[in-house]
Amino acid sequence: MKLKYYLRGAGFGIIISTIILTIAFAVSKPSVKDTIDAAENEPVETEEAPTEAPTEAIDIETTKIVDKPKIENEASNLPDVTPLAEESTEVEEYRPFTVEKGQSSNQVAIKLKESGFIEDSDDFNKYITDLGMSNRIQPGSFYIKVGSEYEDIAAILVTKPEDRSSLPQHE
Repeated sequence: MKLKYYLRGAGFGIIISTIILTIAFAVSKPSVKDTIDAAENEPVETEEAPTEAPTEAIDIETTKIVDKPKIENEASNLPDVTPLAEESTEVEEYRPFTVEKGQSSNQVAIKLKESGFIEDSDDFNKYITDLGMSNRIQPGSFYIKVGSEYEDIAAILVTKPEDRSSLPQHE
């Protein structure tokens, strides 16, 4: 065969391979949500990683999260044993918050201030506007932890309804 037929075949093969790989990468590319979820679930590397028992439990009826004391499992440094009655527990309160369809980011910020979630509605509105999230606020009901940072509240408010759970989730 002539050289030009070999080159034509090689060129055709390269084009077909490129098309197939482009389609494969486009289909398997993780979404931004998957990337964020993976980053949040990724363990944080520290110099010393103590073994810990779970530190929180969810009280479903009151939608409050109660912190339990951490239990260390180090043989050389045994923790003091205290009766359950003397344990101090810290309560994190989650309250419902509703965004009506068609509300502006400023209206939502004012409502957050009136509900006691934030101290300054103008600062919060500027924060979400600067991040480009003001047009992404989703209508619906949310559970927001009292005393949350602007970043956490903004992340909750832009969560799509199908990605929300009925109870608050805690790390």
